[in-house]
Amino acid sequence: MEEAFALLRPRPDTSVDDRGALADLLARNGRIEELREHAEADGHGPALQRLAEALEDAGDVDGAVEAHRRTEVFRRDVPALLVDLPVRHGRGEEAIEVARRCAERGGGDDCDLDLLAGLCLDLGRPEHGLELLDALKARRGGEEHWEQYGMRLPLMAACGRIDEAVEQSRAHPEGDVWYAAGQVASMLARAGRLEEAVALLRAAPDPDWNRPAPGGYLAELGRFEEALPLLRHHEPPQPPQPLERAGGFGRGGGAGRWCGPVVQPSARARSRASSESTIQSQDSCGSTGVWAKPPAASRPM
Repeated sequence: MEEAFALLRPRPDTSVDDRGALADLLARNGRIEELREHAEADGHGPALQRLAEALEDAGDVDGAVEAHRRTEVFRRDVPALLVDLPVRHGRGEEAIEVARRCAERGGGDDCDLDLLAGLCLDLGRPEHGLELLDALKARRGGEEHWEQYGMRLPLMAACGRIDEAVEQSRAHPEGDVWYAAGQVASMLARAGRLEEAVALLRAAPDPDWNRPAPGGYLAELGRFEEALPLLRHHEPPQPPQPLERAGGFGRGGGAGRWCGPVVQPSARARSRASSESTIQSQDSCGSTGVWAKPPAASRPM
């Protein structure tokens, strides 16, 4: 065993993978202090990540949080990790505060806002989530494009404010376009208001973008003769064009992109779920793919 440690001790030409292998070996053998020293001296993120995992396993949640904070210079998914860690240990209020600070620091980054809104919803704090979104909107000078506004809909629905959400959606500058109609209709459908969801989609411009959705809602209503033509003969339109990063919203320069966290896997994570696919992040919220609504010039009118 000592020979393995000696072989993996970092040298100037040691690869990132080998540095991570040493961290994994130290953690598996319970040599936390040596792992801490290795992480302190390491110029890369894997050792700090492995230290955070080992500290959490040992019950040192605060130490794990601090280790994750220090990986932020290497990894873009740290806000999600910093939120998820206290949630796993029943520290929801702390997680909300971490998410709020991330969103405030990000200046309106969609991924940070989505993380905050989703967390408040999951923790049963929808009203608080709306208050936080209002405060962040005020810091941006009152600006709120549709992707940001749409994050409010599940929170408002959870507060029983569906009618208010529908009215506010209609008043939004983007409230009369296909992607807004689809999101509002989904909120209505989840609340059991299928007839209203169908009517909204049928009245929306460019119905082909949302054509399968009313078919599904009609089927749920038992109106199969109306539903089948929509579900059988739908030919989807061309997918949205990739969003230009320059001029977009947030630190990553993009609005409407998928914001799920993508975590650089440790050896432990790989052994737990070898079939799962992980992606190393290249933008501000852990996503390499960026999809959004079509640019204004090409958007259907």
